[in-house]
Amino acid sequence: IVSRQVNDTGRSRSFLGGASVPATVVAEFGEQLVAVHGQSDQLRLTKTEQQRLLLDRFAGAEVADLLIEYRRMWDAHRELGQRIDALTSDSVDREAQLERLTQILTQVDALNPQPGEDHALHDEARRGANTEALFGAAMLAIGQLSGDDSSSASISQALATARKALEHEQAVDASLEQFVTRLREVEILVAELSSDLNGYASAIDASPERLAQI
Repeated sequence: IVSRQVNDTGRSRSFLGGASVPATVVAEFGEQLVAVHGQSDQLRLTKTEQQRLLLDRFAGAEVADLLIEYRRMWDAHRELGQRIDALTSDSVDREAQLERLTQILTQVDALNPQPGEDHALHDEARRGANTEALFGAAMLAIGQLSGDDSSSASISQALATARKALEHEQAVDASLEQFVTRLREVEILVAELSSDLNGYASAIDASPERLAQI
């Protein structure tokens, strides 16, 4: 069912199968359903597309293959024309996109990201958010190794006491020398470990500004 409604202001709406469509669609579809005859005789013959259709039919099979090839080439030509129009009309959008991408690349170049840097920054951010706990653990370990004001004894002191006790009896049993030597080595390792932990604690960065930057 093809219908058209005209209101009192002169505006109209066209419908095809109950759906609202442009008037040009109704006109094109109607030509396939209705042939109008009147004082001007066959009005359909005034349409250039109908004239071409009748001429192609009159030519018969001799030009049928040529017609098929022509239509294929015409469709390709029209598609290329549409693509050219689209590329031309989208040039402004492409220029804006290119400018935006160029700005992003400039920012990336200024940042100069390195391979694995994102993981390193993630780890540094996690440390920065837990500086108090890390510093406390390091100082507790240092206190246990070397002693501090709150501890009466330390691993370093205990090792020194053990070594001196063995040294005192070394004159009686020479085999104790090997244990004295090993205790000295352990004392050196404990002292180095305590020094390294001190360096670690001193290097902890509790700066909120740095954490915000990361």
